[in-house]
Amino acid sequence: MDQLTCKKCNTQHTKDTPFCKQCGFPMEGQTLSLEGKEIGHYTLLIRIGGGGFGEVYRAEHTELGNPFAVKLLHPRLSKDPQFVERFRHEAMLLARLQHENVVQVVDFGEAEGLGLYLVMEWLEGRTLHRVWRQKRVLPMGRIYTLFSQLLDALQLAHDNGIVHRDMKPENLMMIQGARGRTILKIVDFGIATILRGRQKTDDPLNKSGMAIGTPFYMSPEQAAGRLDLVDHRSDLYACGVILCELLTGKRLFRHKDPKEILRHHIESPTPTLKELNPTLDYPDALQGIIDRALAKRKSQRYKSASEFYEDLAAVFDAEGIQPIEEEHPSTSS
Repeated sequence: MDQLTCKKCNTQHTKDTPFCKQCGFPMEGQTLSLEGKEIGHYTLLIRIGGGGFGEVYRAEHTELGNPFAVKLLHPRLSKDPQFVERFRHEAMLLARLQHENVVQVVDFGEAEGLGLYLVMEWLEGRTLHRVWRQKRVLPMGRIYTLFSQLLDALQLAHDNGIVHRDMKPENLMMIQGARGRTILKIVDFGIATILRGRQKTDDPLNKSGMAIGTPFYMSPEQAAGRLDLVDHRSDLYACGVILCELLTGKRLFRHKDPKEILRHHIESPTPTLKELNPTLDYPDALQGIIDRALAKRKSQRYKSASEFYEDLAAVFDAEGIQPIEEEHPSTSS
């Protein structure tokens, strides 16, 4: 029988082994071998993404046939009893987080030899990152609508003690609802929370592929590796960065070295909207919201997502800006 050798620990396995049974490392050439496998009540159809935490598959219910997204965590994680307990605790919290603008967790479990998994509703749409890359500067009325949904969902999550820890446009899906209404969905709630206990160093970029956050959107406390200081205001900082990008079409801080971006979040003065995009004019009150959302000290930031939204809505209303919807073609994601 053909054998495969794990490149990490040199253990040999049969050809159809997707992960090393000794260390959990993915076996070369076996990334797609899980397609067609059944996990619980779900059949994995096609791999749609992955990273240091594991793989994401489009799946369908074996009896009902309706689609779901299955996030299969790396099998090495299931060898840590504390991690397994935290996973189950967070999965149950996320399943109870019922909000139109949060992707719904519908099931979780552990598949023998494959590891822990989360099952979520399947979404058809585009990420906000993709929309931003195409349009750069979004109309303020469009931003009004999106942030109304985003901050309302975050308020509910924060009220339930759930902090996202990796807010970014890639984790914001835009799907089309009834009558062309665009619905924003926050995805990957809880993944950073589940993984945070695995962190072993103070360097947020040295986490074996499981960094808590993304450099462009990391709060100063995250950038400094002070994960003990991360709370809901870290999410609000990330929302401030996203707001800047949507208003200006520019990155808040940009550098080819991610560590330099982290340093800017910690030390550098926040550029104004006008500095980021001199071709546009912005209300002074809007700049004030940005300044507060992106304060280096979290005690000086907004205390809640609701407070953030109230100020933002007041500025938009004062400027005569109305929330607007926008139809867009639906694509799989």
